Amino acid sequence: MFQAITSFRALLGAVALLLAGNGLLATLLALRANAAGFALEITGLVLAFYHLGFILGSLQAGRFIARAGHIRAFAAFAAIASSAALAHVLVVTPPAWMALRFLSGAAMAGLFMVTESWLNERASGALRGQLLSAYMIVNLGGVAIGQLLLSGGDPLGFELFALASILVSLALVPVALTRSQAPELPQAHPMNLQALYAKSPLGLIACAASGVVMGAFWSMAPIFAQSIGYGTRGVAWFMTAAILGGMVLQWPVGRLSDRIDRRHVIAGTSLAAAMAAVALGQFAAMAPWLAWALVALFGGLVYQLYSLAVAHTNDFVEHRQFVAAGSALLLVYGC
Repeated sequence: MFQAITSFRALLGAVALLLAGNGLLATLLALRANAAGFALEITGLVLAFYHLGFILGSLQAGRFIARAGHIRAFAAFAAIASSAALAHVLVVTPPAWMALRFLSGAAMAGLFMVTESWLNERASGALRGQLLSAYMIVNLGGVAIGQLLLSGGDPLGFELFALASILVSLALVPVALTRSQAPELPQAHPMNLQALYAKSPLGLIACAASGVVMGAFWSMAPIFAQSIGYGTRGVAWFMTAAILGGMVLQWPVGRLSDRIDRRHVIAGTSLAAAMAAVALGQFAAMAPWLAWALVALFGGLVYQLYSLAVAHTNDFVEHRQFVAAGSALLLVYGC
């Protein structure tokens, strides 16, 4: 297993850099929008445009991957995401940010499609849950680093936006220089959602649920943390606690899903995450340590859902359909 993970070190290193930049930017934008006087509804709408772009990317990115290959497509999408991150600071208005979040979402969907189809193409069914858990640990580790970087600058300044752009740009380096063989060029046609549902109804529904929860959490959790009295540093640690919880549970849950029916793991994790969410909403304001513990528990559970859904779905599709299946799952997640 560890040899399989090592063979993906360049790709996983790129993911860590990419998610550090994107994670920093996501929380930074919520704080900057609040400081700029955007109404709460406008902030939610602006940040929701990321997911609209994500939908478009999930529909169209497969064609670019089929045309250019995984490595060149990754480079193109990362360049777009890096440029969009830097452009946010140039024009601080809701319409401009809507357009930039849309562009960022489309690019990130393409980047996720490249990395996840690459991993799934190389992973056997017996190791798929563990390999995707390793991917998610790196993913969450990158996002956690991004949250901690937030406390090193002023959300009203230029520096944090530049840092987010730099991190996304650096993700190009390990992928461009990798010796690992990229997967064969995939078919350009996306998989029909009805056909994918017929193969794995639970995988599709679990992916949709993950998108609903994570979209709401990343858009509004920083503002929620501010509303219970946290400053910029406190918001960074609040978000980091959720991510660290997800990292701690990724490996044991992924390994468990390779040993028993993944459906049972998805159901149990979802129920426990729902209970943790209720507790977080009711008791987070009581004490900082309690808020961090509850958000860590919530993150530890809810961050499992996407990787479990992807692993379960790919147990039922053919290798040549991994990019098409990934496109369909990202579409549902973005919606």
